[in-house]
Amino acid sequence: MFKDVIDFWFNELEPKQWWQKDGDLDSMIQRRFGALHEQARVGELFAWRETTLGSLAEVIKILGRTSTEDEKEFLEQPNSGF
Repeated sequence: MFKDVIDFWFNELEPKQWWQKDGDLDSMIQRRFGALHEQARVGELFAWRETTLGSLAEVIKILGRTSTEDEKEFLEQPNSGF
């Protein structure tokens, strides 16, 4: 599944979209990848860290686009690895 995140980030989006505020894009990302965000938040994607691309995908999923309270909470957890 991490390959879907990488493909989306680097092939479907333009670099300028990575950090621009766009409610429609954020909603689409939530629909497509929202469940992954929750899995990452609770530590269920640690296996992704076994590869470079998997690690990158987890970082994109956690930190990409906009920061939310959930990400801040995740990053403050001692076992998050970030």
